[in-house]
Amino acid sequence: MSSVIPMPDAPARTVTVLVAEDEVLLRLMVADVLREQGFPVFEAADPDEAISILRTMPVDVVITDLHMRAVGDGMQVAKHVRDYCPGVWLLLASAHAPRLKAPLLMRSS
Repeated sequence: MSSVIPMPDAPARTVTVLVAEDEVLLRLMVADVLREQGFPVFEAADPDEAISILRTMPVDVVITDLHMRAVGDGMQVAKHVRDYCPGVWLLLASAHAPRLKAPLLMRSS
């Protein structure tokens, strides 16, 4: 897996990832694996922290837990990405997610 995306008529740049997960050990594990592969990673422990990062930092990919114990959940993060972060890739994940009729990986438009 490469952490560089070639962009037309521009130098290659590194993809930045936001990991939003309320389970500390799981968040640290995912973030560490991504960093080992060369990705810059931001971490958020709840939806509000994730949205704050999205408002202030450049992010290319968001990986969020669908069901967090905090007020709000991964859907709150997904809606923010959809509404305010065009071009950001979104991956929703959960150990407790129901069957979904749509793909979990999407790129906002």
